[in-house]
This record gives sequence, structure tokens and C-alpha cells, in this order.
Amino acid sequence: MQKQKKQMIVLVILLILLILAYIGVHFYSKKQEEKENAKEEAEKIQVTDLEVSDITQFSYVLDGTTLSFTKNGTEWTYDGDQSVDIDESALETLLNKASAITASDEVTEYDDLADRYRKLAADGAGKLDKVSWNGEFYEQVLDNVNAYRYQYGKGCLSDQLLGQYMAFNAQLGYILPEEHVKKAVQSVFEYNFVEKAKKNVHAERAYILNDEKGLTPCTWPNGGKPIFPFVYYGEVWTGIEYEVAALLVRTDQVNEALTIVKALRDRQDGFKRNPFSENESGYYYTRAMASWAVYEALLGYHYDMRKQEQSFEPKLNEDHFDGFWCNGRQWGVVHQRKDNDGTLYQTTEVLYDAVKM
Repeated sequence: MQKQKKQMIVLVILLILLILAYIGVHFYSKKQEEKENAKEEAEKIQVTDLEVSDITQFSYVLDGTTLSFTKNGTEWTYDGDQSVDIDESALETLLNKASAITASDEVTEYDDLADRYRKLAADGAGKLDKVSWNGEFYEQVLDNVNAYRYQYGKGCLSDQLLGQYMAFNAQLGYILPEEHVKKAVQSVFEYNFVEKAKKNVHAERAYILNDEKGLTPCTWPNGGKPIFPFVYYGEVWTGIEYEVAALLVRTDQVNEALTIVKALRDRQDGFKRNPFSENESGYYYTRAMASWAVYEALLGYHYDMRKQEQSFEPKLNEDHFDGFWCNGRQWGVVHQRKDNDGTLYQTTEVLYDAVKM
């Protein structure tokens, strides 16, 4: 009996100790959680910190459409139609969320990040140049080109410098060796520009006829044409013509660039074809908007929105040049003249300024 009593006492003591341990662990976990939450709160990067009551106007973009609202007294109205009933509670919820936005991360090591991307770009460009450059242009390297349909292999692809074209448009300069870029785009013009359509084989759609000129997507000047090459290789696409023309201008081959543009505009002259709709895979095909890149290249236009700087180096009529420019926030005209002593000078007019407006 005495022994059982002692065992009961021991069990009660153990139970009390377990309860105390549980309570201790519970409070410790809660304190740790509070400490972690406080730390997270302290480390939050506040993007917006506004009082909802101070907001009297706001707008947001939904599916490409900008919706704007204005607060009149205590009521909100939709600027597009003030008769529309507004769900005040939903609007307040949206404003509450927008007024206290925090960032999920903060990039502080800008230089390190930039160096990382520069290295990746340099490594990629170096490998591409080493593997694909054949001395005249960049080719597609495959162990057996005929093992796959719709490839081009050793062909001279007009679109082979698409990345370089985009880099020029983004003011990044040469991302491949300059001499290789110049030679490659020269080869594209030499091999792919067709003087007479009737001498050009195009098995698919005929976008040039009879004696018309144009630039085809691909040829095989050194042989090696696949059994099943990519379709449309013998056609003429205005978007690629403009792309190559822009590359020619960027590499100081202006006459060749203008040859392509003239051939294209002669086809789309308003009599034979619509000058405003290059009908390729449908009317008003957007690829032809690459024409703007030709204009910017001829304008020698460079701009940096971060530094709010822009400059012009016209490639045509340098002694007497007038041109239009647009940078997304402003547009206007630039004039370049040459003095009697041979000095070039420029004047720029801003005709519209969204910032000041």
C-alpha cells in the first residue's frame, strides 16, 4: 500500500512537470514567434505609406484600359462616366491595400548584379560566336540537319542577327564581335537580296512578282540545303527586310540599306499594293513595324531615359538634315546644318512634353 502511494506521488509530480514544461515551451514558442514577426516587420521595405483619407484621386490599368476615379467630398466617381454606381466598400478595400504596399525583396548590390549579367551575356556571345561563325555569317550547327524537319543548317538566314538588332534598338551596342556583325549582315544582303522575283524560287506564298526586288529569308550559298528546309524560305517578308536594313545602317552600310527599303516601298507603292498594310500572314501585319528601327538608325538616335539625355548622328544629308524624334515622353524635330567653315551644328525643338503637360 505504501509502495503504491509513493508511485502515485511520483506520477503526479511527473504530470505537473510535464504540464509546466508544456506551458514553458508554449510561451517560449510564442515569444520567438513574436520576436520573428517583429523582426520581419522591421525589415519590411515600405513602397507606399499613405493615409487612405488623404487620397482624392487614383487610377489603375485593367486589361490594357486605364480606369480613373475622383473623390468628391465623401463620394467616389468614375471619371469615364460619373453616372456609374461605385461600390464604395470594394474601393476602400482596394485603397487600403494600395496604401501600404511592401516589397518582397530589395536589390542593393546593383554592381554585383550588373557584373553577373554582363558575364552571362559575354559568355553566351562568346560561345555563339565560336560555335556558329563560319567566316561569312552565323549558321545553325546540327550533327545531322536532315534528322529534323524545317531547319536551315548551313544556310545564310536573314534573321540570324535578331538579338544584335534588338541590342542596337535598346542602345546596348555590339553584343557580338563588331567585324563579324558587319560581315554577317553584308553576307545577308549579298546572298539573299533578289534582283528579279521571276528568278527566285518560292514554293509557298508569292509576295514578289515578275521583276520586283526583295530580300528572302534564307539561301544556301555554300550548299548544304536540308531535304526539308524551313517553310517560307523563298518568300519575302517586309519585317525582316526592315530589320536587315536597320542592321545595315547601324554597321555603316547605308546604300545597301536604302536599296532594300526602296525595293520594299516600290512594291508597296499604293498602286500595286497598299502602302500602309504589308499583307503577309494577314492584313496590317505588325512585323512591318520594324520600319521604325530603320528610321531611328538613319537618325543616329541615342537616348538614355535614366540620365534624360539624347543625341543625334544623322546618316543621311549630314550637311542639311531635318528629322522627327520621339522618346516616349516627348517628341519634336532636330535640325543639323553645316557652317561655311565645315562645322556641324544641331538645334532641337520639343513640340510635345508629357512631363510638363
